[in-house]
Order: sequence, then structure tokens, then C-alpha cells
Amino acid sequence: MNEQERDALLQRRRMYFQDAMSFHPDQKYVPNLSFFVTWKVYDSDLKCKLSEAMMDYDLMAKLTHEFEDRYGFDTFIEYSNRNQWRITELAGSSVYKVDDDAWSIQVKDFPTVNDDEMMEFAANPQKFQWEKIIPRKYPKLAEGVGAEFFTALQQEFGAFIAYCQRLPKEMMEQHGMPICMDYKGPMVMCPAETIFSHYRGIRNFSLDMRRHKSELHAMMDAILPPAAIEGVKAAWSKIDNQHTQTGLFDGDNVYLCHTVMNPKQFEEFYWPYIKVNYDILEEHPGISMRLFSEGSAKILLDRINDYRKGMLFLHLDSDDPYEIRQLCPKAGIIGGMDTHVLGYGTPEECVSITEKLVKDFSVDGGYVFSENRMVSYPYDANRQNLLAVCNWLRDYNNRV
Repeated sequence: MNEQERDALLQRRRMYFQDAMSFHPDQKYVPNLSFFVTWKVYDSDLKCKLSEAMMDYDLMAKLTHEFEDRYGFDTFIEYSNRNQWRITELAGSSVYKVDDDAWSIQVKDFPTVNDDEMMEFAANPQKFQWEKIIPRKYPKLAEGVGAEFFTALQQEFGAFIAYCQRLPKEMMEQHGMPICMDYKGPMVMCPAETIFSHYRGIRNFSLDMRRHKSELHAMMDAILPPAAIEGVKAAWSKIDNQHTQTGLFDGDNVYLCHTVMNPKQFEEFYWPYIKVNYDILEEHPGISMRLFSEGSAKILLDRINDYRKGMLFLHLDSDDPYEIRQLCPKAGIIGGMDTHVLGYGTPEECVSITEKLVKDFSVDGGYVFSENRMVSYPYDANRQNLLAVCNWLRDYNNRV
């Protein structure tokens, strides 16, 4: 692909997303967004193991380029860089377990802050991190390692960062693919997510919301003090309302820990923080954010309806896109392609579903085609089915 062809394709793909994000009635183009993760490894003709690909950044890059050469997606959510396994292995961590036979990456769920340490963490999170959390997660760091080890660790981290930076650039230059997210400004991250994923674990966090509420609030306040929230607001006060031309969405939010919350707990531990983000975005009408909600997003819907149309695009996981569009007409929809059919159906069945989604949702606009799961396992998709879907979408967008 020469430079002129690349620039033309970049412009055309951005036009697809602009058409979708503008909520025009009778949306002309429907972009094809890849939500394929480790499935890229299993689909490759290189026939490598998952562990081999994760340990070799150049190999993973080859797999990603091969994947795009075959299917021609308009953009990726994931550039094969979500797991920092080489870094954690060097530091002696057993957090990740990569099982080639089971085709899986597992992350150990264990607390790095114990029940009786929650207030100690809240009193001085930085001190607690260095003295207790890091030695627990990375045993080698507690063994009296020297400068040579830290030099190697720094180099390994640098290699990962370099890989993360170069691959999106290569995808743009070699495939004419715009990046999916170009962060316009900082967002308030809900501290419950950090506690859920890194400090208390799924089981303990679920119990904390009932048994250790005051301690949980203290930890959240320590992770995200009011001054930090005000800093985010101040940063956004200097940002203009124009959509970035580098990326397709101006940011990205991923919600996980709401899956263990009831509505009352969500109102107490989650909503006050993400409301700050929504209030900021409401004041910047040119800005659109992708939001991926693990499990169901229904707990958010009443609140989203209070904000401007097209501010958020919901990348659906388990929810029915037709139901979500009815319940929350102000939100854009990303997804809808059933991975079970993509893996076990026929090409004709997959194309039929694709055509129905495109024609049903493009009537009101605000639709981006994608899969309804992070496609990770060998039988989540079938090559012939995916080729049929991607070819149909390409022909559909080229008809105009």
C-alpha cells in the first residue's frame, strides 16, 4: 500500500465512524471494529502457541498484521498488548497463568491488602505499596536483588512500552487503520475498580461492600482524593470541544466491578465517580467515548439517558442490542455479532445476522458493528464465517 492509498483508506474509515457517531438517520456506513483478542493467535497460519506469542513481541506483531491482512477490519480495540507477562515473569510473579492446552490466560484472584490492613493502606498508600504489596506480588523484589536485576526489569518494561507504541503506528502506516481511541483528556477512574482488581480481589471486595464499608470508603478516598478529581475538572476546562482527528473515539472506559454490585451498592461505590466524567463530557458536545461494560450495562442505562445523545457508545457484552437501543436511545451501540454463531454457524447464517444488524440499527444511526464478546478462544469464531462477515460489510460500505 503506497502513501496515497493509505491516506485515502484512513480518510474513508474515519468517515465510516463519523457517520455512525453523528447519529444521522439512515446511516450510510457501518464501520467494522475488531474485538478479537487472543483468537488472533489461534487463527494464524504460523501455528504457534499462545505462550510463545505472548513472550515474543515481534511474533505477536506478525500475527496482528497477518490478521488484518486477512480480514480488513476498520480498526482494532486490542493490538495484542493487554498482558505484560514477560515483565511479571521476570519479577517472579505468579499472577498470570498461561495454559496452552486450555487456550486460556488466567489471573490469580488474591488480596494484596488483607482484612486487617485496609486502614493501614488508607493512611499511606505509597508506603504500603512499597513495603507490602510489591513484595507480595513480586517475590524476587523481596530477595535483596541488586542493580543488575532492576536494569533488566527497566529494559523489559521499556521493550513492552515500545511494542505498545509501535504496533498501532505500523497498523496505520501499513494498513491504513486509524487508532480507535485518542484520549482527549484525563478521566476520573473509579477507585473501586483498582481495589477490586489489584488490592482486595473479587471475593473480598464483594464482602467488603457489606462487612467493611467504612474501610472500603477510606481506601477509595486515599486512592482518589478530592484534589485529584478537581485536577481532572481543571484539565478539561482547557480542552476544546472538537473531536480529535487522530483517533475515532476521544477516550475509553471499561467497567468491571459493577458486576458484583446491586443497584444500591452501585449508587454508593461507583456512580459518584463516573458521574464526574459524564458531567464533564456533557459540557463538551464534540466528544464521544467508548464504554465497555463487562456483563450487563443495564445498571447504567437510566443515568445515561440524562445526558446528550451520542456522548457514549456502549460496547455490549451480554446485553441484547435491540433491548439496549429501546431502553437507552441516546447511547450509541457497538457490537451485536453473536460469537456462538460466529464459531459454530454457517457463513450464510453469519451474513444474515450481520445484514439484519446493519439494516435495523442504521435506520436511527449511532451503530458500529462488532462482536458481543472479547473473542479469545479457538472456537469463538470460524475463519470462513468471519471472512464472510467482513467481506459483506466491506461490500456494503463500498456500495456508496
